[in-house]
Amino acid sequence: MSYPHRILGFLSTVVVIGAASAAIAQSAPPSVPPGAYREWPASSSLATGPETGTAGYDAIDSQGGDAIPSLPLEVQTAGGITFITGGIGDEELAQIKASEHQYNVHILMSAPGGAFISDVGLRITDAAGKELLLTEGAGPYFYARLAPGKYTLELNAEGEVKKIPLKIGDNTNIKKAIEFKEAGGIVSPHHPTATVE
Repeated sequence: MSYPHRILGFLSTVVVIGAASAAIAQSAPPSVPPGAYREWPASSSLATGPETGTAGYDAIDSQGGDAIPSLPLEVQTAGGITFITGGIGDEELAQIKASEHQYNVHILMSAPGGAFISDVGLRITDAAGKELLLTEGAGPYFYARLAPGKYTLELNAEGEVKKIPLKIGDNTNIKKAIEFKEAGGIVSPHHPTATVE
């Protein structure tokens, strides 16, 4: 067999294998129950209908029984301070509100009109000015557990800086709503019940 014939034979084999692979990929595996398998549409015009979103793709529910659950908020520790931040969306708001009894400092960051804001730079220093905590992306809720003492909480949203002195005693429970003129980060509607009470 000459060299060109070998190449043609090889290419023919590749084409046959490729066609067989495509045919296999178009059918459901035998382990999949009937009706549970749906072919990917050949064109975007086929990807429309009541079960699909406006872009022709299957819609992902973000509310209700079919919603994808949000990830649990992460409890963090830095400089001896345990804290949690978040609260965008109903799931996060429910998580953070359920844990508020574990913290003695409760901060809500908002913009004019009551919109939530996040992506706030947050810094806590002790009475001597030593930095204990520095985090970016805080908000709209920030809850922290501080030992008794004097601290300064510094918040920075889009260059607007707010400094709040904190005096923590044994039974202190501080709740503050901080409003910024500039609404940076993620902005979402403020729920009437989502207040620092």
